[in-house]
Amino acid sequence: MSSLTTGGSIDLARPVMDAADSAAHTSAIAARLERLPLTSYQRSIFAIIATAWFFDSMDLGALTFILGSIRQGFGLSTAQTGLLSGMSFLGMFVGAASAGLLADRFGRTRVFQISMIFWGLGSILCGLAPSVEALAAARVLLGFGMGMEFPVAQSMCPSSFRPSNAGDTLPCWKASGRSALSRRAF
Repeated sequence: MSSLTTGGSIDLARPVMDAADSAAHTSAIAARLERLPLTSYQRSIFAIIATAWFFDSMDLGALTFILGSIRQGFGLSTAQTGLLSGMSFLGMFVGAASAGLLADRFGRTRVFQISMIFWGLGSILCGLAPSVEALAAARVLLGFGMGMEFPVAQSMCPSSFRPSNAGDTLPCWKASGRSALSRRAF
């Protein structure tokens, strides 16, 4: 018969590391991570985000050029046209304000995916809008998805890459159409 004692203390042999050894160990790990090649997962994440930024930019840019036709087609005044063009930005404000809280609660990847659903539905509804009111509502929905996407995607890009390349992913945001690929990402 065997007995089990629970009252005694167990002294496990632990290697004792002083602060210098710990710093050297951490530095060696960081150096190893810097040498790792980019994975196909990292490349695909960057490609998805860059593609989303590209289409967001195309949407905002195209609105500038087709606003005159929308104005004529719906018989809008200058003030009404300006209000309609601002609907996207109203949605972007609400989407961006809620994206951080939602990403903290549900995760950035999930929020990014949901933002693409909102953006896609808003885009489809914009194309099918029979009235200016429906178009305005669709622009708010589209803007909401776009607003959710911007901050979440901006935080996903640098955190998906090793530290030496993380900063190189953000110029894709500022480069032509915010979709140019980073010089080091691929």
